[in-house]
Amino acid sequence: MFKRFDSIVNVLALAGLFVSGLMVLAMTGLICLEVVLRSFFNHSLLVVDEVVGYMLATFAFFGISYAMRSGALLRIDTFLIKLPARYQSILQLVFDLASLAFAGVLEYHLLTAVERTFSRGVVSVSITNLPVWIPQAVMPIGLFVLILVILVEIARSARAIAGIPAQDGN
Repeated sequence: MFKRFDSIVNVLALAGLFVSGLMVLAMTGLICLEVVLRSFFNHSLLVVDEVVGYMLATFAFFGISYAMRSGALLRIDTFLIKLPARYQSILQLVFDLASLAFAGVLEYHLLTAVERTFSRGVVSVSITNLPVWIPQAVMPIGLFVLILVILVEIARSARAIAGIPAQDGN
């Protein structure tokens, strides 16, 4: 059961990484296009700053789960590696539980914000007139995947503390 859940979460984190990569490419392309249009044709797309802002939020919220999954997020290895493995697992569990609590509160507020802007019909003030709930929705979606990753990490730490050996890298 855990192995299947872990592999599903892994696929979701990898999908987030892929989307984040696409956002970086798209942001770079849009900014370069805007620079060329302004410099050589005295023309602007007028929405690049808005769209790139939405892409930046997508990049961050979709990429954070992979960063957590790969151990590249919020780690103080110079301190942890000096501790015995059991204490490392205990500290990691405490950190993951605190992260889960923070992410849960943030998820609630993000979902509330999306629901509020959707129900009120809020649109952007630019020429796109984009319903604001659409770019806002990427935040709770990305954060939900992070919560799943944190749950997997909590299970791993708990198994390590209990002395249950990892199976097939899990």
